[in-house]
Amino acid sequence: MGQIEAATPQGLDILEQVNQMKARKAALEQKWLGIFACFTVAWGLLSLFGLVVSMLATPEALSSYYTAEQVSYLSATPFWAMTGKAFTSCGLLVGAVYLLLRKASAYFWFMWSLVGTLMVMLDSAIRGGFHILGGMETGVNLAAMIVGIFIFWAAYTAVQEGQLQSE
Repeated sequence: MGQIEAATPQGLDILEQVNQMKARKAALEQKWLGIFACFTVAWGLLSLFGLVVSMLATPEALSSYYTAEQVSYLSATPFWAMTGKAFTSCGLLVGAVYLLLRKASAYFWFMWSLVGTLMVMLDSAIRGGFHILGGMETGVNLAAMIVGIFIFWAAYTAVQEGQLQSE
């Protein structure tokens, strides 16, 4: 009896409606992925701006915003931590552009960005940066880590669901 009902015009209409709903859902997911990619590009540009400012800032310029202890801490940032900042910023921006282009390699660039963020956090933990820089800087670092994990997870999910194309 069920096979006969599926062959009727009414059964075909239901199947067509289901297919249309799936197509609308896929289009909506692609739209939201595009909006998310635009947000990620903006976040990447902000991160790159922060990297450039931190590399160009002189101790005299920093002293107008920070205490002497904080300026000393920021001026003594090791090379590997600055490399981590570069990994974070560049990986994030390149990954965001690839996400905007719907390329699966965005996931790998976000992975590098997350590795860079972990390097910066490790530097702060080793050198006591959370204590020296205070709550605001710690909050910014933790927010960057949370956003980085979310972006990494979102790109991973998009790859797993087939929303991003392989090169």
